[in-house]
Amino acid sequence: MLSLTNGVLQQLGQIPLPTGHYQRIRLVLTSNNSVVLTTATGTDDADVALTTPGATQSGYKVVGNFTVQPDTLTDLVLDFDACRSVVQKGNGTYSLKPVVTATPVVVSGRIKGVVSLTEAGAKVYAEQNGVVIKGTVVNTDGSFTLSPLIQSSSNGNYDVVVVDQGFSNAIIRSVPVTASADTTVSTAAAPVSAPAASFRVAAGTAITPSDGVVVKALQTVQTRTYEVGSVTANGAFSLTLPVTLASDGTVIGQYRIEAKDTTTGAIQTTPVDITTSSVTNLSFSF
Repeated sequence: MLSLTNGVLQQLGQIPLPTGHYQRIRLVLTSNNSVVLTTATGTDDADVALTTPGATQSGYKVVGNFTVQPDTLTDLVLDFDACRSVVQKGNGTYSLKPVVTATPVVVSGRIKGVVSLTEAGAKVYAEQNGVVIKGTVVNTDGSFTLSPLIQSSSNGNYDVVVVDQGFSNAIIRSVPVTASADTTVSTAAAPVSAPAASFRVAAGTAITPSDGVVVKALQTVQTRTYEVGSVTANGAFSLTLPVTLASDGTVIGQYRIEAKDTTTGAIQTTPVDITTSSVTNLSFSF
């Protein structure tokens, strides 16, 4: 599944449905699911069992509004956010808490561009009001595709946020999206780039008796708030964050760390300042 990034799709199948409007579908998984862990050197370890509560019985509910017309084909793109869907428990086991969206192709478009990479692993997000709508890891040549995104005429514009370990955040504001079309924000001749920045860590523990906690790093720039990093865990967590924000032209290093219980929806927040040193003693408990 991790190869399906930057607009790459895989056909899952077709099924006839009565004409009408639908608001959700369910994904029912087979048994014996697993996840492969990758070491810091890039080599794969053995498969590790992945707990999937409820997946083989009732399935996972995916919210999405779409209409099936008579004698027509309705295409849906199911977007699985792998970074937020696998939870590492405090005892070292892993659980699936899927974050999946269903978007009709007919009302969706794409944002494409190129990042001036200094090292592999840069991430690009399409955000609205500080909430990540779509995210991806850029290709080895620096190119990226954010898809599917609902067209701007019905859903508003998007802010494109780039976070690379080699330079600070870069933000492109108010990018429009047109259905069945590409919006290009940068090219190989003129890539998204930013000056070098130092990085520090915001780390600690986030513990819940349920399935996991999503921990986000939020940063406010010129009255707008952006998410620049997140991790899902039930126990120790660590976020590597840039000190310099290129779009603001200053050394900021100030974030708001938000922890959200994925089952109850309860939220806890705390401010952090990594301008002079990392912060490693954050604690969230639900």
